Amino acid sequence: MISTLLANVGQHDPILHVTSKDTKGDHQSEWISIRAIEDPYVQEVAKFAMREFEKEKMARFQYKRLLSCWIKEEMGGIKYRLVLEVIKEEKLEGKYEAVVWEASGRLIIRKLKLISFMPSMHGAA
Repeated sequence: MISTLLANVGQHDPILHVTSKDTKGDHQSEWISIRAIEDPYVQEVAKFAMREFEKEKMARFQYKRLLSCWIKEEMGGIKYRLVLEVIKEEKLEGKYEAVVWEASGRLIIRKLKLISFMPSMHGAA
């Protein structure tokens, strides 16, 4: 599943590297860093996270840019961990970390869900 995403993300330099490992029972998955964060698909996921956060908070935030992105394959989909720079009321608000779930399967065209959106402790690392 991740290999399909990687084939579509950053056609010129999609090379990724493992940034951390999570272990759940017998299933081990890895967060993989995407260097091609300017890719339109990755940008779309980041902007989705921003729109959903605005809806939940009923506040006017503005997406400035995506600083970093990681992906991790899990049962039935892919998780995206994004670090975004956000503007609120014409001034830089700060960095936020969002987690977005993308369900996948033969019958699912594409479904994104915002899991979390909070101030980032990690910056763009």
